[in-house]
Order: sequence, then C-alpha cells, then structure tokens
Amino acid sequence: MRTKRRKKLFAVLSGFALTAFAGPVFAYFFFTDIFSASLEYEKSRAESIAAGNIVDSKSYLAMIRGTPEQNAAAEMGKLIELEKQYPKLFVQYPDEKEVLKNWSSVSKALEIAERAESKSFCLYDRDYTKVSNIANSDSFVPARVARVLSVQAEASRKSNDLLLARRCWRAAATISRFLDDEQSLINQLVRMGTASYIEQSLFKEFNRKPPSKEEATSLREVTDILDQPFDPSKMMGTEHWFATEGFISMSSSEVKELLEENSLGTWLPRIPRFKEACLARIHAIYTDFQNNCPPEDKYELETYQDAFSVAFETSQQEGLSYSLASIQLHAYQGYMNTVAAEYARRNVLIQYLTILSTDASTSNLPLGGRHLVDTDGEPIRLKKIRSKRVIYSVGLNQKDEEGVGKQRSKSVDDYEDKVEELPDDFSVVLN
Repeated sequence: MRTKRRKKLFAVLSGFALTAFAGPVFAYFFFTDIFSASLEYEKSRAESIAAGNIVDSKSYLAMIRGTPEQNAAAEMGKLIELEKQYPKLFVQYPDEKEVLKNWSSVSKALEIAERAESKSFCLYDRDYTKVSNIANSDSFVPARVARVLSVQAEASRKSNDLLLARRCWRAAATISRFLDDEQSLINQLVRMGTASYIEQSLFKEFNRKPPSKEEATSLREVTDILDQPFDPSKMMGTEHWFATEGFISMSSSEVKELLEENSLGTWLPRIPRFKEACLARIHAIYTDFQNNCPPEDKYELETYQDAFSVAFETSQQEGLSYSLASIQLHAYQGYMNTVAAEYARRNVLIQYLTILSTDASTSNLPLGGRHLVDTDGEPIRLKKIRSKRVIYSVGLNQKDEEGVGKQRSKSVDDYEDKVEELPDDFSVVLN
C-alpha cells in the first residue's frame, strides 16, 4: 500500500517536474527567436565575409597599413607627450590668455605638426589584431593640440601676423587629417569635431575682418588639407568587425553588464545560444547596411541616411536576438547629420575663399572643393542679405530661410540656417 502511494507521489512529482522543465523549453523554442536566429549564425557570418563586408584581423591590418616612412605616428606621439607635460594648456576649450602665455609650448606643437605634414597616414604601434586596442584615448590628444593652434592662429591674425596665423591653422588642419586612419566611428567623429573647430575659428576671424586676395589664396591651403575624404564604407567594415569580434571576446558577465547599462534584461546571457543568435543578427544587419551604402567618399547623403535608417529600424525589431544589435546600431544615430554639417561648413569656406582669391563676382557656385552641394543637394547659397553678400548653408533642416535662422535647438532635426553671429554658423559675409 505504501509502495503504491510512493509510486503515485513519484508520478505526480515527475509530472510537475516534467511540466516545469517542458514549459521553459516550449517557451524557448516557440516564444523567443533565439534558437531560430542562432541557426543562422554561420550562414550570416559566411555571407558577410563573402560580400567583403567584414574584415578579420589580417585584412584589417592590410587595409590600414601603409609604408612605415609615411607614418606620422612618431610625430603625433610627440604631441601626446607634450600634452602630458602641459595638461592645463592643451584642453578641450583653450583660453586665449593661457595660450599666449605659453607660446614656447605652442611653438613646439607647431613645429612637430609641421614635420608631420609630409606624411600620408598615422597609425600607432599597437596590436591591431585586438579590438580593444583600436580607438585608444591617447589618439585623441592631438585634437586638443589642434584647438590650441587654432586659438593661436586667431590671436596672431588679430595682431596682423598673417604668416604665423596661416602656419597655425595649417598645422591644426594637418593634425585633424591624421585622426581617423584607424577607420572607426569614434575616430571619424573626433576628426570631424576637430575640423569643425578649425573651420569655425576661420569663420569667426573672417567675419571680424575679411581676408585680402593674397591671404584668401594662402588659406586655401588650409581648406585643401581639411578637404580630405571621410570613408563611411570602410568605417562600417571596421565597425562590423568591432561588433562581432568584440562581442565574441566578451564574457557572460561583461555582456550582462553591457545589457544592464542599456536597461535591458541582465538575465539574457543565461539563455542558451543567446550570443550566437545576436551575432547572426549583427552580421545580417551590417551586411545589408553596407550593401546599401554608396562606395567610398561619394556625396550621396540621402543614400547613406536611408541605409542608416533601415539598419536602425531592423535592429529595433522585437525579439531577444536583436538585443546586442540595437545597442550597436544606436551609436550611429546622428552620424550622417554630423557628416553633412561638416561637408557644408567646409563647402561654405571653400566657396568664400575661392571667390576672394580669384576676384570672381559670379553667383554661380560651386567654384571648387570635393563636395559641391549643400545638405539639401543644391549648391551653397550666395545672396544679398541686408545690403551684404552672404555665402551660407541652409543647415540640417534643409530649408532655405534666406540665411537668417536660429541657433540649433536640442532636436537634431531642427537645425536652421546659420548666420555670422552664431558660434556654430555656416555662413560668412563677403562685403
């Protein structure tokens, strides 16, 4: 009798145990996309490699490495050491009084940057087979040096030392040029931010005192250095590598921490084949994105924006396998706006300097430069506004308000035309 009861109890408990086990298994297979997505991992990865949309460590080195004697890293490394000696001088927002007080240090930075100008690329001595070594924070130190040189250029021009002003702006532009050779998103953003600072330094001075024909001609050298291609296509190949190699090397606790930072479920890494499923999505999304991008440095802003939008929307789909992809793709929101703003700002400067240096009176722009259109696909504007001729960009809202707009709001979609009174303007007065 007791044996029968035990058997019955065992059967009941076994049923409960089976139900308790079968429930999560059933939910795993039928209510999550983890298992189905994880089966696509090898296929997605193979397709990415076959399409040339992901680089391994060896091909990454081949992509970025050039002739050693053309590497500016030795000189740029000296700027890093100089910054460590004078941390109060080389800051994000340099003070003119501090810059002028430390001319001996500024002059050293100027000489180092001028020696680097003959080089063609800049890559530091790191193990580039490890993703963690890319975009090292020391690489961004020269960006602060470039800002100091721009402040020195403004001060020199105010004191009518036009030669020193041109040298400092040119050296700052040289530094900016070498900031993104590792082809990562953060490197390109730092380079664009540095170029923007230099360009706004020029805007400010030109609106204070327009350059002569001779000075405009010499300063075209500065914009020529700045007017080097950004390469979003190569950048995305590198970022694809970062996204996959970085996640592969992460431990479960590191993935958990990453998910926690982004307010996602920290229990996700415990799900079987969670990482494989996420990587399958990442490979598929990046491959589609890169295939939809225009090649190299083509100024096809709408094409890039469409590719970014589709990739971001895909990463936001419901399903646990999109967890890591949604974190990764979020970083690119606003990137193309930054690129468009940088192209437009530089375009305004180039048209302005070209008109002054050639005595051109024509209103038929563009007159030079790599990128010949504004953010809306039309030429940069040259109009008579308030009795003065003004060259301007319509800004990122792509609406022409006759050059009279507002300073940008918190919304990245609410940019207005920029006018000369604003700190981040896109315009400059001709006369």
